[in-house]
Amino acid sequence: KFTSLTAEDVHVPWAWDVASQAGRKVAVTNVPLTYPVSPVNGIMVSGLLTPVPVGNRLLLESTRSSGRLGLSGVAPDVVTYSTPIKNEGSDSLNTFVWWHVDSTDDGVENYDEVVLTIFPRLTTEPAKPSGRVYRFAIGTYSPWLEIRAVWEGKVRDGWCKLKVTRRPDGGFQFMGSQILFDVRETGAQYTYPAELADELAEKLVYYMPSKFLKQDVVPAVTREAAKDAAFLYDYDDWDLFYYVFTQTDNIQHLEGFSQHSAAVYEAIDRFLGDLMRRLPDDCTLIIASDHGFDKFTWGVDVNESLEQLGLLVRKPGEDEIDYQRTTVFHNMWNLYFNPLLTTREHLAEIGVSIEENESPRDALIRLVNKISIATSDGRRYPLEFTPLPEDLPPDDPDMVVEGAYDNYMVEFWNLKRPRGTMMWKLADSEAHNHDRKGVFFMWGNHVRTGIDAGTRNIEDIAPTILYMLGLPEAGDMDGKAIFEALHETFLAQNPEYVIKDYSEIKREFMAAEKDNESLEKKLKSLGYVH
Repeated sequence: KFTSLTAEDVHVPWAWDVASQAGRKVAVTNVPLTYPVSPVNGIMVSGLLTPVPVGNRLLLESTRSSGRLGLSGVAPDVVTYSTPIKNEGSDSLNTFVWWHVDSTDDGVENYDEVVLTIFPRLTTEPAKPSGRVYRFAIGTYSPWLEIRAVWEGKVRDGWCKLKVTRRPDGGFQFMGSQILFDVRETGAQYTYPAELADELAEKLVYYMPSKFLKQDVVPAVTREAAKDAAFLYDYDDWDLFYYVFTQTDNIQHLEGFSQHSAAVYEAIDRFLGDLMRRLPDDCTLIIASDHGFDKFTWGVDVNESLEQLGLLVRKPGEDEIDYQRTTVFHNMWNLYFNPLLTTREHLAEIGVSIEENESPRDALIRLVNKISIATSDGRRYPLEFTPLPEDLPPDDPDMVVEGAYDNYMVEFWNLKRPRGTMMWKLADSEAHNHDRKGVFFMWGNHVRTGIDAGTRNIEDIAPTILYMLGLPEAGDMDGKAIFEALHETFLAQNPEYVIKDYSEIKREFMAAEKDNESLEKKLKSLGYVH
């Protein structure tokens, strides 16, 4: 049965829940696993795994027109110095009319901009007509264009970006992004309060919760995300403001460090520079990532190792795992034990020895911990496994495996794609993946300059935020506040408070049961589940 984590699976309060309960005004925007949203003392806009409806890429075919129009054919707000070239193209629901424009007065004919008008074509389905005029430079993606498109069998309003580039023959070619639809079309409430979604649609034209996109459009979407972050930051006077840029993950999965990823970082860096110039004197900026990226040489198939140990069985003549006969399988860096087969009788049957006073589960953990990949030249590639508590819910994993090492990585999923070998050389298209080393920076008047706080964990961020807000940390938190990074005067004026836990803080959620079906479709489209 399909299961995936949502905000409802987080059973302890987040730092913003604690801050909200204490009367602090918070903005939680684009954070993964915040869908379905929950009420806070402020606003929440959900992030990764929000069910964003997505269509195919916009495809246009056009030929360069031999005719030319006078300036009367250009939108009134456009000033041109040479005669524009008109083109037309259409799909089943829209007609696109554009003029290639020379925006300079240098006496040289150089068409460097596009003026585009979109006219909806006749359709039996109701949809809001656009008829809007857009202007953008040749070779760059347009703003969000409102078009008509089909999603789930109905004509709806959609949004996409379009890039116009020159062809070698002197004409122009057109490349469109994936067509995205309004999250409100799904009935999902992705903002708190609910009316914030209408305001985002009005003020930002199109707001897109995190979505994995093709690499060529990611830099343009990052620039839009920076504008969205600035709008949300200015929305009110916040005590605590969160914003997550997911485009760095999107682009580096596809290309590693490249021209496109450099443009993504430049857009975020420009946003941070503007933000730092505007921050109040008593504000602290924290920049953190939950992982880094690297290009790996070798891939490891943990399921192949489990199969060779007799713990995993595939259906005869098929690649598919026979789960009824499989004792342990791996998926998404998690290992799952079959409780019906985690018995002394079954383990003895498949040749797993159980030591005196050892449980069957502990015997499996001991055996898995010994897995190490050896190559023909005798080199060994060890793996790091960690057992999880035994009292977790039945659908939860029993062990996790670290995914990244010096030059090799554990494949994310391969339930239906067995490699037939425990280790193989990665192709360029699959070599870029998460590295365990992330980044952590703090900046502000309360932060010591030039201090290396050492190797920290992402779990240290929440208690650090709570401490700096003057709120108590919970004793059951995995992380610890990063006091080493803070000025002694700030530490002296702000004593640390610790309580047992935050179990009394309860949350409610604003989503319907049907949203899980949309979430499954989204994950399948990303290749995360099959």
